[in-house]
Amino acid sequence: MHGTFRFFLATLVMLSHLWWGGPVHIGVASVAVFYMLAGYVVTGLCHRHFPPGRLRAFYAERLLRICPLYFFFLLTVSLWVFATGFGSPVTGIYKAFAHLTIIPLNYAMFGHTGVVRGFAILPTSWSLAVELQAYAILPLIIRSLRAKWIVGVFSLLVFSAASFDLVDSGSWGYRLLPGVFFLFLAGSAMYKSIKSPESADSFDRKFPAICWGWSFILLLVLILMRKTLSTFPTPVMMGLLLGM
Repeated sequence: MHGTFRFFLATLVMLSHLWWGGPVHIGVASVAVFYMLAGYVVTGLCHRHFPPGRLRAFYAERLLRICPLYFFFLLTVSLWVFATGFGSPVTGIYKAFAHLTIIPLNYAMFGHTGVVRGFAILPTSWSLAVELQAYAILPLIIRSLRAKWIVGVFSLLVFSAASFDLVDSGSWGYRLLPGVFFLFLAGSAMYKSIKSPESADSFDRKFPAICWGWSFILLLVLILMRKTLSTFPTPVMMGLLLGM
């Protein structure tokens, strides 16, 4: 079921890059659902197969699942780009480091990681970098009620600030982990509430509803302010409201 749902979301992302199909960016909304699904799946993995004493095994499993495919496409596309000179590629030590370690690609707005016309060789790899950071943090906090509330509320506040352009909406309301980590936590909480209610705590039972309700209120306010078409957080909220 998850595989089919991921394929559907990936198709929407692809279509959004090929064609702008309406007032709400379906690709951004789909990425938001991807993040919730990632939190749901990772929490399930930790609950069933990777208890606290097996964190190294969890990290190894994630890397072995992600890195071979990433490096295959990175190598394939790199050979084509440099062989054809497409986009007048620009090289550099930091650019190579960023592509090999993935995480810096999420912070392209703060550093020069672009190779082809300012973009990464695999332009959507920034979202993979977001997920890798979430995978690193989630197992460390999902069993701590206090940590989940602190991190979840902080992330929701960052996202709210981005919604009103108090900080850059494209960065902090969509691309950077502090502004979207609440989506991963909402997915994580839904797993425990649905699949493992005996282990669910107050955060798991309440946080998804808080995210949904707060996103609904934010969206109404933004509609009244006529800002829905000018801010990235809007389709993120739509993804949360529909995907949850």
